[in-house]
Amino acid sequence: MRVYEPSDVPAVFPVVEENVEHLGRYMPWVHRRPKSEDELLDLLLTFRGKHDLGQDFTLGIFHRDDGTFVGGCGLHPRCGPGALEIGYWVAKTHVRRGIAKAATMALTRVGFEHCGVQRMEIHVDPTNIASLGVPPACGYPREGLRRKRAEWVDGELRDSIAFVLLAEDYPHTPGAAAGVATFDARGRPVPLAAAT
Repeated sequence: MRVYEPSDVPAVFPVVEENVEHLGRYMPWVHRRPKSEDELLDLLLTFRGKHDLGQDFTLGIFHRDDGTFVGGCGLHPRCGPGALEIGYWVAKTHVRRGIAKAATMALTRVGFEHCGVQRMEIHVDPTNIASLGVPPACGYPREGLRRKRAEWVDGELRDSIAFVLLAEDYPHTPGAAAGVATFDARGRPVPLAAAT
């Protein structure tokens, strides 16, 4: 996982287009996605700017061996003070390979150990069966059904299921032991705090 670079446009654009039907049932951003490579470049630069300013952290998921773009994820400060929300998606050709789980565990470590938050949340569409299995596998308990809380493209409000992990419960989860290496903008290692 890493911050998007302008050079990622040719790899990212076709993958998103190939996954419109796969993702569009669950993720409203797909319906507002960039419609050209130029628009995507602008969006990736916005992602990078917000990341560098510490405002929002949207990342691409690239295969470790060959650099193939396989999905996206992020840490988003949209669920209140002292908290971050994890989002993730995986291209249909790479689902059921543990990618979303690995990304979630890594982001969980970064959220608690690097960002120092007290709460991490994941919100999942109740009909997205594949995604519903990821949070529990990463140690996130289901907090409950959030009725008509997720805004859809046309203004419709949809239900979502909230999974919430608190800092005091984090050390006892699989994510606390996940192998994660973090780096700053210059590529220098940034150590994570040890889970206690």
